[in-house]
Formats: sequence, C-alpha cells, structure tokens
Amino acid sequence: MIRIISEVTGIETHFPELIGLLPARGCEYREVSADVLQTDADLVRALGEYDVIVTCDQHTWTRDILSTTTRTKLLIRVGKGVDNVDVEAAKEFGITVANTGSANASAVAEHTMALLLAAVHHLPEADKQLHVGDWDHISQMRELKSATIGLAGFGAIAQGVARMLSGFVPKAILAYDPYPNTEMAKQLNVQLVDFDALLAQSDIICVHVPLMDSTWHMFNKEAFDAMRQGAIFISIARGHVVDENALYDALVSRKLKWAGLDVFETEPLPADDRLLTLDNVFGTPHSAAHSVDAMLESQRQAAEQLLEFADGKAPRHAL
Repeated sequence: MIRIISEVTGIETHFPELIGLLPARGCEYREVSADVLQTDADLVRALGEYDVIVTCDQHTWTRDILSTTTRTKLLIRVGKGVDNVDVEAAKEFGITVANTGSANASAVAEHTMALLLAAVHHLPEADKQLHVGDWDHISQMRELKSATIGLAGFGAIAQGVARMLSGFVPKAILAYDPYPNTEMAKQLNVQLVDFDALLAQSDIICVHVPLMDSTWHMFNKEAFDAMRQGAIFISIARGHVVDENALYDALVSRKLKWAGLDVFETEPLPADDRLLTLDNVFGTPHSAAHSVDAMLESQRQAAEQLLEFADGKAPRHAL
C-alpha cells in the first residue's frame, strides 16, 4: 500500500477524477489540515509513515529532518519555488523532490504587470491624493512606449511578462539570464544582455530569478548604484535576492523612483518595517502566485504526479 498525505487541501474536491484513480493503484490518499503537520516532530513522523508527502511553503524541510526518513520516497511541493526544501539532502536520503512546474507563471506575470503599471502611472500616490481630496494632477507619469524594461531572469514567468509587454510596444525589452533561451528571446523580440548592461540601460527592472547561492543579494548596493537615476524596481522572485538595506538606501536617496514589492527578506513583513515608512514603496504580501487559476493548476499537476509515481514513473516535474 502506497500511503499519501497532503497538507494541501482541496485536491480531492477539485480533481476527484484523478484522486479517484489512486485506490486501484494501491494507494491510500489523505488530506489533512495545516495543524496536523505543524512542528518538526510532525514532519519527522510523516517521513516514517507515508510514502508520499504533498507539501507547500509552510515548513522548512532541512537536512536534519529529511535524514530521519524511513519511508518517504517523494515530496511534492505545490508551487514553483523549493527554497524551503534541501533538495540535495533529499536526494541523498532517497527522496525525490518535485514541484508543480510553471503552473503559476501566468499569475505571477500578470502580477508583475500590475505592479509595473501601478508604478509607471503613480497609482499608489494618486490613490492617496484621491482619499484626501487632493485633485492636483501628477505630472511625472510615463508611458511604456518610452521605457526600456529589463528582466532579471528569463524563465517562464519573465517570458510571460515579455509577451504581455509586447502589446505596449516599449522602447526595448532586455533580459539577463546565465542560461538564456535564445530562441524564445528571438520570438519575443527580447535583447539578451549581461547583468551590467541590464542595470545600466533599464528604466524599469523586474526580478524573476530563483533563489540560490549565486543570486543571494544579487541586487545589492553595487547593483543599485549601477542602475539609472529614477529607475523603477519590481521584485517578485524571492526576498533574499534583494539586499533590503541597500534597497532602502536607494529609495531614500531617490536613486530609485519606485519599488513595487511582493517578496521580502522577512516574511511575514512586520507592520513597522522601515520599508513601509517610505512613500515610494508599495506592494503585496507574497501573493503574486495565489490566483484561483494558478492554485487549481498546481493542484492538478500534483495529482497527476501522484498517479505517475503510483505507476512507477518519474514525476514530470522531479528536480
């Protein structure tokens, strides 16, 4: 009997036609509320009782925790990022880690556009004016047709942003990626450049890189100093890609005109964090990927990978 536990609820409700196929494959499937897998001890216990664990971003699966496994062979992270899982340690202890691919790429790309357009059109500032009866027109708004937009990273999300941007006919779309998809760049009329050129030439920079050793504090004091005066910065990847102390200084000095942020180094972000005291910062609480459509697609892909595992196949999004 293959025992499966999921702390992501709703998969069985939304995809009964998939989950319903598991019993015939010798699987027992169980969904539990978040408080069942809450402590490190709960995670250790699950690693000894279940063959497959479907998880989210609420826990950190460390080497110490993963090393206790006596049964688990597959850990499915519903979502794209796996920075809360020590993937190399999991492999060492015989656990395959899978995510749900680019199920949320469209949602995050749209959210990027929402933050970008809000900054370009000064919507946070204009909304505050409206609420206090200030009818003076903001005169510093730009149109994207006069802007060079830089994408740090050129994976599925950044490609989605480039596709959406094309309708605005910007002056140029640049992208930096150490392993670029040159064919996709050509199709989307994106110019691939090195990181220094991206910083120096972009009026707006959108961050879409994964968190790894090479991208930790990728945007630091040196990077912000190299950006154009009055640039707009959109951060929607992972909080630690950005050195928030350097970001704060760049915003206070007005080196950066606006920062639209969805991710932070500390999450949840304290309400009294000094970034939130600045009038040129706005954002959202790491919610870019949380559209109904994205969550359903992520759940569907998790269910399909459960069936693949039950059939003795490698899950399609195994890392």
